Amino acid sequence: MIAICIPTRGYLFTETVESVLSNLEWFKHKIYFTKDLPIPDCFNEVTERALKDRPTHIWYVEEDVVPPKNALECMMELNKDYVAIDYPILPGQGCIGFYNGKVNWTGLGCTLIKTEALLKLKKPYFQSKTFFIHKDKRVTFEETDIPSSYGGQDIYLGLKLNKIGITLTVLDGKCRHLKIKEKGSEGNSGCHTIIEKG
Repeated sequence: MIAICIPTRGYLFTETVESVLSNLEWFKHKIYFTKDLPIPDCFNEVTERALKDRPTHIWYVEEDVVPPKNALECMMELNKDYVAIDYPILPGQGCIGFYNGKVNWTGLGCTLIKTEALLKLKKPYFQSKTFFIHKDKRVTFEETDIPSSYGGQDIYLGLKLNKIGITLTVLDGKCRHLKIKEKGSEGNSGCHTIIEKG
């Protein structure tokens, strides 16, 4: 069974759900959502619930990422512990991170992890840290006044996996990344225009 974890912080794009559902045709699965939780709590909570059902894999899909057709099937065929598909976060910039010259972590927008690999880690699986990525590809963590809900949970997980010898495999292709461009008037706050990031 594959657990699909969608750690939403309160909104979810229809295109994301449609894409996830179209990928599940051949797989026994269960979908887990969160809402109204900040980062990293939304990732830890949905992971803990999924692990109780003993899935073979956890597929993380963030609320604003649209995986390509057959993404899950292609990731499963690789039979790797930690697999991701890139997506744009800024124009011309993806979410794959490097450390010591090697692919090391990814934004969690479309990431498949074998449960047995995840269970080798100490809890919490996700923790918000502020990381700085230097020109020489070194990654450092520094204490700052940025609140813990800021992010960095993806780098944190990737570095933890790498430390125990589990490295990221990147699948060719790209996901789409969506955002809300503009909101409507106060009388119609649900009205908005969706655009792709990057």
